[in-house]
Amino acid sequence: MSGVKVGTEYLTFNISAYTKSKDKNLHENFQQLHLNLTTDANISILGKSEEDVYSYFKANEMKFKQIYEVQKVGLSSVDVAEIDISIPVQWFEPNRKKINLLELYSPKAYLNGQPLSCSSSIRFHSEDDVQDEDILDDESKPDMQNQESQETRDLSKIQNEAKGYQPPANRTLFLNCSTPNVVCNTVKCTAGPFESTPQSSAVIAIMMTLKISDLGTLMGKKDIVHLTTSGSVTIKKPENLNFIAGNHSVTVSSIFIGNVQKEVVATWIIALAIIAGILLLMLLVIGLMKAGFFERRKKEELKALKAVDAMDEFTIRTIQTDDAEVQELDEKDC
Repeated sequence: MSGVKVGTEYLTFNISAYTKSKDKNLHENFQQLHLNLTTDANISILGKSEEDVYSYFKANEMKFKQIYEVQKVGLSSVDVAEIDISIPVQWFEPNRKKINLLELYSPKAYLNGQPLSCSSSIRFHSEDDVQDEDILDDESKPDMQNQESQETRDLSKIQNEAKGYQPPANRTLFLNCSTPNVVCNTVKCTAGPFESTPQSSAVIAIMMTLKISDLGTLMGKKDIVHLTTSGSVTIKKPENLNFIAGNHSVTVSSIFIGNVQKEVVATWIIALAIIAGILLLMLLVIGLMKAGFFERRKKEELKALKAVDAMDEFTIRTIQTDDAEVQELDEKDC
């Protein structure tokens, strides 16, 4: 039904009937009917890092991209939705110089192929340093619908898979809006209207550069950076549209792994290990000596026993020979 404002709770119909005859009670010819309406629409947000894990090794900075997708489901339209993305941008401690964590480029946001407006108190850096293939550019607007599908293919599946890896805490610097001393700023994007189709979506691609060289004092012996942004979506128009079950907020993490710090073993530890090894060897030798391991008595006794056995065997053979000779002589005498 066209012309009905989204969020309208009911429609009123005035029904009247007329006849050519004279009615006795005209009040019965009019009826007012109320038709209750239901708004079938919901909105959710998903997100992922273009790469779950980045390797920076000796690089001073690392470019990376995070992608958010806002999906409208249901047959009713949503006029305006506001997307807020919170990004950790600075490290601040009292009486210390602020540390800029990253540089942020102007977000590329589209709804069904049409550009969206985004604003922030963060100063966006020039896009001249960003390659065309790194982010969505203006020249590709005619094919934006296809690019949106490519950027967000199986987004929920990839998002769930990314949650499986957790870096070791003792090697990791965590940067998120819940980390003490981390200052976050918000990027706001306004999207709408979302069409009255079963599914309509907006895509927001955010390119950033992590300033690895500026994190030296924060890293210490750590070699992993775990940076997390958070996004949320709110329906602004119609105002009386209530949220139903869905993902109205999401976090997106990008992990950066560098060189593993090699631990240097102190000289005194090496010397102590050598001395301990020598002492253990000496104790082992002493124990074997007390057990008679190095004595030759048993071997000599075995040789003597073999000699006695040989003599006994010789004596027995001699006696047997003499007996045979005597028996032979007796036979001759007979």
